[in-house]
Amino acid sequence: NKLGTYTVTYKVTDKAGNTATSSRTVNVVDNILPTVTGVSVPTNWTSGNKTITVTGSDTGLSGIAGYFISTSSTKPTTGSAWTASTSTIWTVSRGAGTYYIWVKDGAGNISSTYKSVTVTNIDANAPTVTAKGSSYTIIEADSNAISSTYFNISTNGTAPISSTTCVDTSNGNATVTNTSTLAVGSHVIRCTVTKATGLSANAQTTIVVNPAYTCSTGTLTHDASKGWICVRSANSSTSWSVRCPNGSTCGTTGSACCRTSKVCTSWIFYDRVSFCGTPTTTLTHKYTNCEPMPPTGNCRPCDGYYCGNTGCPSGYSSGGSDCYSFGTEISGTRSTSYHCPSGWSSYTGSGSSLKCYQSASQ
Repeated sequence: NKLGTYTVTYKVTDKAGNTATSSRTVNVVDNILPTVTGVSVPTNWTSGNKTITVTGSDTGLSGIAGYFISTSSTKPTTGSAWTASTSTIWTVSRGAGTYYIWVKDGAGNISSTYKSVTVTNIDANAPTVTAKGSSYTIIEADSNAISSTYFNISTNGTAPISSTTCVDTSNGNATVTNTSTLAVGSHVIRCTVTKATGLSANAQTTIVVNPAYTCSTGTLTHDASKGWICVRSANSSTSWSVRCPNGSTCGTTGSACCRTSKVCTSWIFYDRVSFCGTPTTTLTHKYTNCEPMPPTGNCRPCDGYYCGNTGCPSGYSSGGSDCYSFGTEISGTRSTSYHCPSGWSSYTGSGSSLKCYQSASQ
């Protein structure tokens, strides 16, 4: 049960005491192939090398003498770069992939087949994180989704990101999250991104928080030159021309621009009177049918009337002291103009796209 070359001597003796001897050489060899019985590798993420653990078995007399690991499935020879049998753990420096393992015994027998193992989860790249800008200005209570709003983050490899931690270095490295509300003032925010491999990277930016501004009208907007302003749409006014019942024309924006004085609708004769002057009619009195002026220059007799009722001419309605009508719109005269209300200034656009602004309140 031990390999080697041995000399075996046979000796016989008969009853008379005579002896005879004979010798022969015996070679004890091992021609039983060893086998690979087990291969394992960790599945955790790492940025460096991984170890492969191998176990083998040899039922022959020579025992396991070496292990061979390769990225090729081609069977090795006895002259290949075998690893001594005292080591069953290898550090894989060739990265992820499939590895093939054979064993050989002390007699040079090589296992008839291999066992393979797939090495995964190796990523030597650190994540990347960069600030989208060197500084930002926001107002108090604005959305502070720190990591996604102000930083570009990439895995830069296959390993996933395990954590993103942001701190306010200007406030004792206090932790800030995507739901944090930054106080008024200047904040230097540094975000550190770590992958499952343990590799990390960081970047920082400055966020200046101004006191909150409000708008009673319009939308709160930050303008690079004007600061915090309120922006609203312009007012509009539409005008057109109308023809009045009496044939005149006037311009309107919807109100009754056709106006005229009231007239007397019924006259009452009251007497024959002396009247000096040209026959005349007022709203309340009328002098008519006057006789020729006497040669002496005295007043002539005229018929005198007083007004019994007043009203509005045809097509007009009473407006109290006068008469009014909305008239009839003249085709093609309608137009719309846009303007900013009092206290507001033109901001952008023109016509129906005109926007107006005024400073926001704090």
